[in-house]
Amino acid sequence: MLAGFATLAATSAQDFYDLNTIQTIEITFAESNWDALLDAQKAGDGDYIMAQSVTINGVTFDSVGVKYKG
Repeated sequence: MLAGFATLAATSAQDFYDLNTIQTIEITFAESNWDALLDAQKAGDGDYIMAQSVTINGVTFDSVGVKYKG
């Protein structure tokens, strides 16, 4: 997992947020009711929701917390 973070860290924020580049982020939940869990969390009824994995531009991270922000 640390190797994946190192790979992403090598990509600068400027490159990641480049308007001419499309980034691919895939979130995989083990729970089939993931949308209800996120809605409850947004309403203040929970904390982070554990995703089975998150893949960013082909680099996969396991056991990732997902939370509404903003």
